[in-house]
Amino acid sequence: MLMIAVDPGATCGPASNVTHNSILYYRELPPFETVSWVENELRGLPADVTADLVVERYTMTGQHHTQQPEALEVIGALRYLSRKYPRVRFTLQSRSVKSKVTNDVLRELDWYPLGDHARDATRHLV
Repeated sequence: MLMIAVDPGATCGPASNVTHNSILYYRELPPFETVSWVENELRGLPADVTADLVVERYTMTGQHHTQQPEALEVIGALRYLSRKYPRVRFTLQSRSVKSKVTNDVLRELDWYPLGDHARDATRHLV
């Protein structure tokens, strides 16, 4: 099973459990490049493999310090990809879920990427 997690925003943090020598695959990318990266991962999905696409939920409210329309656009584009590729399950995950995965847990897994957005995506992945 392939798992991809994305922290959406003006800078996105996609992460995948596809590993090379047990090293997590992660990036920090602009929104459009993130969607393209995810689509490339899903396009190459073997016929007998399913995928989970986990995205941090974002809701625009007056309570946020900054509005992030990019986050909503990324979420919508990724939801579309989950429809385009039928073996992909799309899940929105609350921000509180990532707080359960501490830096110590990431270090123990040897999955402590550089960059806040990549780390947040990795927390959702775990």
